[in-house]
Amino acid sequence: MKCLDCGFENEEDSRFCERCGTRLEVEGQEKTKEEQIQEIDREIIKQTATEVEKAKKRILRILFSVFGFLLLILLFCNIIYRIWRWLMWHL
Repeated sequence: MKCLDCGFENEEDSRFCERCGTRLEVEGQEKTKEEQIQEIDREIIKQTATEVEKAKKRILRILFSVFGFLLLILLFCNIIYRIWRWLMWHL
């Protein structure tokens, strides 16, 4: 019997996948409401975790961009200040 989640070929009398542990369905066997709800919950949790990871990466990218921009401004101001000091000293 082939697992619908990972594709692993299990023994015919197996109730759970030997590789990923997912419950195997026998053809013609209907899922109970509870099993359907649990499966939907697992999918929602997977999607939520993926979205959270994407959001974290986006936030870090924005923070690093802002930090880099601030460093460039600081560097530019430092250069301008040093030029101004040099001009004041030599004029």
